[in-house]
Parts: sequence; C-alpha cells; structure tokens
Amino acid sequence: MADSSTGIFRCPSCGDLGKLEKREDGQSVCAACGAAISKPVRAAPRGPAKLPSGRKKFVQRDVVSKRRYAQPERVVASTPPAEVDVITPSEGKSDSEVVSDDGQRKVVRRRRKKSGGRLAPLLFLTAWLGAAMMIVLFVRNRITGEEAPQVNQAELDERRREQAEKAEVNDYLRRQIPECRDVLDRFFRAGDAAERAQSVYDPVRVTPYMAAYYRHNPPRRPSGVLKPLLTNLYVDDDQRAIETVWADPGGDEMEMVFIRDQGQWKIDWEAFVRYSTAEWLLFITGSPREGEFRVYMRRIELSQQAGREPMFGLKFYPASYDSRIRSRGESDTVLVPRDGEVGQRLQQLFTVSGQSPDVGDSKLAERDPEDLYRVRVRLAWKDGRDGNPYLSLQNLVAANWYAEGFEDIGLEDRRPPEETRAENTLEQPGDEDGSEEIPGPAEPAAPELPEN
Repeated sequence: MADSSTGIFRCPSCGDLGKLEKREDGQSVCAACGAAISKPVRAAPRGPAKLPSGRKKFVQRDVVSKRRYAQPERVVASTPPAEVDVITPSEGKSDSEVVSDDGQRKVVRRRRKKSGGRLAPLLFLTAWLGAAMMIVLFVRNRITGEEAPQVNQAELDERRREQAEKAEVNDYLRRQIPECRDVLDRFFRAGDAAERAQSVYDPVRVTPYMAAYYRHNPPRRPSGVLKPLLTNLYVDDDQRAIETVWADPGGDEMEMVFIRDQGQWKIDWEAFVRYSTAEWLLFITGSPREGEFRVYMRRIELSQQAGREPMFGLKFYPASYDSRIRSRGESDTVLVPRDGEVGQRLQQLFTVSGQSPDVGDSKLAERDPEDLYRVRVRLAWKDGRDGNPYLSLQNLVAANWYAEGFEDIGLEDRRPPEETRAENTLEQPGDEDGSEEIPGPAEPAAPELPEN
C-alpha cells in the first residue's frame, strides 16, 4: 500500500499543489493526477530576499518546472481525427456537426426555414375573409337585382333619342344665338317705333300697337352689354321660336323671344312688353270695361257649399320685364264655373303645369313662382243683379305671353296624364251636343291711352 508524504509539492504535470504518494515499487507519484515524479519540487513560501548590489527591488516568482516527465500515467493518447466532410454553407441554409456512433464527425446541411412561412396564417385568413366578402356581395347583388325594376329596351331607346335631340338642339342654338344678338342690338339702337318695327315679328300688325305704347311708356334700354342666361328652342309643326333670358351689367334681367319669320329671326315684341289692349291700372278701376291682357294668374281656394255650382277662384297681377309681380295692381277675385268651357280649359292648365317640359317645349314658365301662371286672358266688367259691377273672365286665350298664333303653348304641347285626359277633354266648337262656341278675341285696335 502506498504511503503518503506529508510534504506539499507542486506537480510539474498538472500544476496542482498536493501531496506525493509512494508506490510499492518506491516510485513517487502525484496524489492528484498520478504522474510519476522523479525529483519533487517543494513549494516554498515567499519570503524576503537579499537584493543584489545596484538593485532597489526584487520580485520573487514561483518557479515551476515546465518540463513534463515521460510516460505519465492516465494520459490517453488521442485518436487521429477522422475525415470530415466539409460543406460550404450557402445562403438560406444552416450547417450542424453530428458525431456518429463510431466516433466519426460529419457536418450535416440543414435547410433553413424561410421567414415568409410566418405570414402563411395571415395570408390564409385574408384569403378566407376575401372569399366571404365575395359571397356576401354576390348574394346582395342578386337580391338587389331581383328587387330593382327591369329597364325596358324601349325606355333605353327613348333616353338615347332624347339625348340625341338635346345635343341637336344645343348645336342649333349655338349657331343661331349670334344672329339673335344682332337683332337685339338693332332693336335697342332704334330711335323710333318705325325703326324698331323692322326687328319685330309681324310688323304690319304690331306697328300701330308699338306707336301707341311708346307714346306713354319710354323704351327700355340695357345699361351695357347683355349676357345670355338662358336659351331654349320651342318647336311647333311649322313654327320655331328661341326663348332667351338676358342680364345687363346692372343685374336687371329681361325675357326676349325670337320667332322665325321668312328666314330671319324677329323679336316677339308683344311678349317682351307684356302687351295689353288697355292700361291695366286703369282697367281694374272700371275703365275701360273690357280688354285683353298678358298677366299672371293665381288660383284662390274657395269653400264649396253644398248645392252650389263648383267654382274656381282667380286673381290677376301685372308682370314686369323680369317676370316678377309688380308691387301694385292686384285684381278683384274672379269666379269661374268649373263645368264651363273656360273652367275646363283652366283645369287642363292646372293639370299640365306641374309636368316637366320635353325637348322642344316652352320653358319660360319654369321661371315663374309655383302658384302663378302666365296667361293671356280677356276680362270684362259685368253688372250684377244688385247693380254692383263684378270682374268676369271671358276667355282664357293662351297659357303664355307669345304673339298671336302661339295660343297652344303650355297646353297642347304638354298633354295631361292618361288617367285625367278623358275627363278634361274640351268640347270643340260645332259639336252635336249644342255647346256654344266661345268667340276668340277680336282684332284689337291700337288704343289711345291717356297721358300719365
């Protein structure tokens, strides 16, 4: 059995401070690593040392033998390394070293997972949401398509026809408005009624009226260059008219209608001045007793009493150049039987007034207030049973302010709906039922109006 020495030595093989052991064969070995030590080196504590002459300091260091003694025990010779397959790593791949059971090492290439794989769940969820949304939209469109009215091919053709007609009318107006402006400039530059008559429609008939009118009304002249605000083409079977609204620099507006006459555009002077055969303010006072007037008409609601004939209540107002009601000049209330000829014509006017005009219809009435109708009427004062005079509507000549020959504008050009057309049909003169013909207005003479 090996003895253990009490001395403390530093092993030259492992460098550990330990004790020496004696084996049976007398060899000294390190108690820590078992290395054979032929000459032990005792670990002596540090202590003061004498400095050689000429030196001020001296540092003592532990001296350890770096020489290793041959044939150390418990030291296993390393096995020469096996051949290693070296694989150059590439982008997107990772390598790892694997040791097999026989001790050989091998570098194994592993494919690196792409970072895009993390987006796969999100993309999958997005695809499902998109598919669900497409299904919802498909079902909704099917339901909406079943509820939506089917557009008839005839309606589509009618819309295309209207659009083509509007384009044709706009092109026609663009080419004709310059001539209308020239006629308007000549009219306002004229110095007397005879010169103005050269620019108006039907001058032979209108010239006497113009002379009488301008004796009591100064001619109106714009304050500067006129600017067109509205243009519209009225087309009848054999007549054409251009409706316009102009504004001067001062902000005043005026309506002007141009009628095609013998290849030239002429001004409808009667519509421009709202011509009447008598002075309106004098007429509503009772003198003269009868006249034809271009005025506004308003329907008045009446309380219908049982057993009495149903009536229309009407009031009339003069109109200014800009198609507004004048500040004074309201007439008395006029009663018209609904079942009479005039009442049926009024009913037709009330029925078609709310309909939108088509291409080629008159549009000037759209500028009027909702409860007013522009009319040309024949009014007269009658004596009542009690001896008091009352105002009577003799005839609704036209639902417009045009010159003679355009009485149907606003009525026959816009027919009432099918359900009301039969009951509102007017009896024509000379029918076998013996209805009396309502005489039309006589040719008015140029009135001599009193001086203002």
